[in-house]
Amino acid sequence: MQSIVYCLGFPCKFRNDIYERCENATLEFELDGSSFFARRTFSSNDFEIELAGPFGAQDFFNERDYSEYLFELLGVDFPNLVTTAGKSTTPYISSVLPLFYLDQDDGYGSFYSPPNSFVRDQLSEVIRLLIDLPPRNSFDAKKDELEAKKKLDYLDRLVLSRKSDFDIAKDGLGQQSASQLDYESELGRLKARLDELRSIAPSKTTSIAALDEVLSGYRREFQDIQAKIDEIDKRGRSLTQIISEIQVEINTLNLNEEAKRAFTAFGEVCANKDCGLFALSSDSYGKNLLYLRDQIKDLERNASISQGRRSELARQLDAVRIKATDALAKRKVMLESDESNSMVEAVSQLTTEIFNVEMKRRELAELKELETRYFDAIVERDKAIERVSAFSASSYRDPKIIKTRSQLRTAFVDWMDVLDTNNVSRDISFRDEFIPIMGSETVGQLKGSTKIRAVLAYHAALFEILAQPESKKIGFMILDTPKQHEMHDVDLARYLQGLKEFAGANGVQVIFSGTEYHYQGDQNDKEWSAKFPGMKNNMFLGNVN
Repeated sequence: MQSIVYCLGFPCKFRNDIYERCENATLEFELDGSSFFARRTFSSNDFEIELAGPFGAQDFFNERDYSEYLFELLGVDFPNLVTTAGKSTTPYISSVLPLFYLDQDDGYGSFYSPPNSFVRDQLSEVIRLLIDLPPRNSFDAKKDELEAKKKLDYLDRLVLSRKSDFDIAKDGLGQQSASQLDYESELGRLKARLDELRSIAPSKTTSIAALDEVLSGYRREFQDIQAKIDEIDKRGRSLTQIISEIQVEINTLNLNEEAKRAFTAFGEVCANKDCGLFALSSDSYGKNLLYLRDQIKDLERNASISQGRRSELARQLDAVRIKATDALAKRKVMLESDESNSMVEAVSQLTTEIFNVEMKRRELAELKELETRYFDAIVERDKAIERVSAFSASSYRDPKIIKTRSQLRTAFVDWMDVLDTNNVSRDISFRDEFIPIMGSETVGQLKGSTKIRAVLAYHAALFEILAQPESKKIGFMILDTPKQHEMHDVDLARYLQGLKEFAGANGVQVIFSGTEYHYQGDQNDKEWSAKFPGMKNNMFLGNVN
């Protein structure tokens, strides 16, 4: 278990047998569909890792360079942070891994157990990196904020550019009722009919039947478009009726207001020029009039959009009508032609129709691609907006921090229930952004199995948050021999089953080692068992000869 994180740059201390009998450890892992091999020499002092991947092999001789390379592969920022002594430093992979790896010696004693705590607010900084937020304590705060604003400006322009490309393509394609699947089905049907024509002897009956099939397609398309036009006309009549009714209400309001003014003109009602007897009525009149006119504007805008759609559909209807008329004329010619000419005409018509359907399919596919690129740019722009706003907002007002803490609180309580964690308050607050306080207790005040359950629940909850698609950078969780003797097997089994279900639903991995407890897996699990004989139990280290 240690050798997995050892190859990822985590500092580990091994038994002397490992240093004396093993030269290195090799880890194969996959990232974004590419395979990587990390080979690290077993040494108690030196740092030496060879990483081979699709871009070739590279050697690393210090953790900083290796961390920077891994962070780039993972798509994680590598900012200049502030140490506890107020100096500049960078994040290290050994600071990130304790969120996903619980060491059997120190990992179950607190919510976060890194080998070194040299970064100010280290847990907060690590989680911020993984959820794409700027550092809490940046050594280059002003520079980072300026770069974030520049990136936001660029993404604003990119969104506008891609929206323009998408709108132009959408307008060019017009109103489409068919989907990509519909076009592919139609293409398959037409190509099958064309292959059938080519495989048989010329026959006027077969040729006319093929053309009738094309005409049938035109008829269905014509009916679909006409039904949409009829629906728009029906909706237009409803909008006109609603606008008329609202206009009647406006006229009634105006008449009421005129009557009120005529009534107040008589001095006997109220001789004071500042009389407020009808002030409420005047305010209500103004608000109602504004509301009704806004409604009319919205309805007229919708009617205008519908008319635009109707015009486009009418254009498509005319195009289908022309194609159908042309096909009918060809059918008439075929009835008067010989067998060979009829076959040629039918093949020509089918080929033309296949070409037209293929063009529509490609145009729709290109539109979908432009739409995807447009929405991807919007997602990136929204992340940039969150990043810029995070520079000016405190952690207690930052929307993403608030959302993450809310999700973490809910998941933490759920996982404590899974582990049947008793005598721990479910009233969860947070210190230093992400460190839970249970009621008024910290994790250091908990003892025995209660502390272990709380730590396991917290890491499962954090893994649940960090494995979400918008945040997922690292897709595994490693539990190195939890203190099974301090927990009931049934609770540990329920916890691992919950992790298994989560992993299967989110495409992540959970790696677990045990001594007393044996997990019963299924066909989706893989078990590595010790094979070398030992004094009492089988061992993983042995003589291969």
